[in-house]
Amino acid sequence: GNYTISLPPARVNSQLVNLRVRAVGYQPQVRPVRVEPGTQTFNFVLRQDINRLDEIIVTGTVEGIEKAKVPFAVARLSTEDLPVPALDPLKALAGKVAGVRVAQTSGRPGSSPEIMMRGPTSINGAGRQTGPLIIVDGAIMNVGSLEELGGLDIESVEVVKGAAGAALYGTRAANGVITIKTKRGNTQEGTRFNVRTEYGYSDLNSVDWGQPLNHQLQLDETGTRICASQSGNVAACSRTFDWMTEIHRINGVAADTSRTPQNSQFASLGFPHDLLNVYQIQQWPGRRYNILAQVRAVNPTMLQAVDASGRLASVRYYVSGQYSDEPDAIKGLNGVQQRRGRVNLDYDARNDLIVSVSSMYDNGTRDNRTGNGIFGQLLRGSTPGTDYTARDSLERYFIRSGGGGLHTPTGNGAGTYLYDLENRNDTRYSNRFVGNLTASYFPKSWVTVEGVFAYDNRNRRDEFWLKKGYRTNGLSASVNNGQMEFQNRADEAFNTSMTATFRGNLRSDLATKLQFRALYDEQSIVTNDAYGEEFIVKDIYDLDNIRNQSSKDIESSGQTIKNVGYFAGANADWKDRYIFDATFRYDGSSLFGPGNRYAPFGRLSAVWRVSEEEFWTVPYVDNFRLRASRGTAGSTPRFSAQ
Repeated sequence: GNYTISLPPARVNSQLVNLRVRAVGYQPQVRPVRVEPGTQTFNFVLRQDINRLDEIIVTGTVEGIEKAKVPFAVARLSTEDLPVPALDPLKALAGKVAGVRVAQTSGRPGSSPEIMMRGPTSINGAGRQTGPLIIVDGAIMNVGSLEELGGLDIESVEVVKGAAGAALYGTRAANGVITIKTKRGNTQEGTRFNVRTEYGYSDLNSVDWGQPLNHQLQLDETGTRICASQSGNVAACSRTFDWMTEIHRINGVAADTSRTPQNSQFASLGFPHDLLNVYQIQQWPGRRYNILAQVRAVNPTMLQAVDASGRLASVRYYVSGQYSDEPDAIKGLNGVQQRRGRVNLDYDARNDLIVSVSSMYDNGTRDNRTGNGIFGQLLRGSTPGTDYTARDSLERYFIRSGGGGLHTPTGNGAGTYLYDLENRNDTRYSNRFVGNLTASYFPKSWVTVEGVFAYDNRNRRDEFWLKKGYRTNGLSASVNNGQMEFQNRADEAFNTSMTATFRGNLRSDLATKLQFRALYDEQSIVTNDAYGEEFIVKDIYDLDNIRNQSSKDIESSGQTIKNVGYFAGANADWKDRYIFDATFRYDGSSLFGPGNRYAPFGRLSAVWRVSEEEFWTVPYVDNFRLRASRGTAGSTPRFSAQ
């Protein structure tokens, strides 16, 4: 960039000064300059700082401070570290921040990873927050999923591990803090556009999960048919059946149930007690199927995004829109679709006043079906001789493929994989708005006053139903005649804070900062649930269509959580080498009983930048520092513990 420094003529007397140039991500450079009348131009070429020690850290500090001077463990990722951003910002942290464990516990589209920093602090985490506190553009994330925010709009992510952030952010930060900042507008006039298109596919990483090929059933003398179990004086193997023919027979009935299957005979010891062909020694006869390959679907994924950033007069703007489609890798499962838009504005209202607005809207659709436990059935008892893609004589997928008297390895293999996907619905619709308004006022060079108000609203609707005529192995009026459950959930949260920061130099080599802050946040959850069984007519999913009035169940619930905090902090920087930091916070939470709602938290920390000392002459080591920090933290109980 080009920068101009204007000096009054009275201060220009050919003196020699040091001109220091710095940029985030680069090593600073100092050059002696003699100030002469007129215009002088100096060009600087900065070297990249691989340690990035000049980056400004804002999370957990009294005010923005260089990374080299932060007295506790903190990590920062920017867009340079994330050349291929993830749809979920948390996934971007995997493998990039020491001490942070990001575990993807589910491969389903739309599932967010679990994140833990330096291990749990409680043996009993039931109902308690065990993950870090996440803040996006000043808004505390109380509801929804970070995937709804989108990863393409992320500018930087800062991570404070352990309890270091509790002094600034209270009890909820005992497990660490993640601060996410989204992109802002350019400082140059004009508009810059970016268009991004991604195509891929959703697939299973393998279809070979060790499905059993052997079996424990008795075969006839041809080794191709299953012996039916006999009783009394009837000779063993006097009746046999073909496996797939029997599966078609028991499923192909014009009813909401299946026929009773024949009992197959277990393989038994021969004479004289030969163990050959006993239990699961022999392979399944005839044709075998890879069941996981049968239900697998290689579906295309898509991401379309466009953004515009720039400046118009005194307003800097960033506007983006995205659409993503992430289908499942199982036949019939629709996955997740997201549609979102973002508008970020920064208005230079006056020389001493900046007003910033951040807003995001997301509309999502998610298929909550799991295929009725496909992997559990597959790995625990499904028979390799069943063609699960086949349909019965009435063009329906099978509802029974083993178990019981058919003696599949376990009862888990008795079900089907694809019938549910055509006869069950479980869909989630969500709408979310996140907004933030920040005003920064600089009445003097030594004082800054900042006010923040953030609002987060999410409405979720879950629609579940089983079709009228849903088939089961045994008669069940409540299931065969259909079921429905609709749930609405409204999450609303807001947080507001007022901060005053004072800066001053007690002497030429001692810079100090003092900060005071008051915070308040509130979260409310309201749910409404309606349930009913046995539809009067097909394909109308409404409580007015429920025949069994006694099965109707309509419920609602609500809860509100309030938190308040008061903060004071001080920072001293002596000779650019010795940094001292102290913070104190007094926190209150409605999750505790009336007599125990408030508690104090504090932190003392220091940094000694040894490599900045004159005696430091160690070759190849240009940064060495010692730091120490000690503080207190706490946690909050679950809502019902009040």
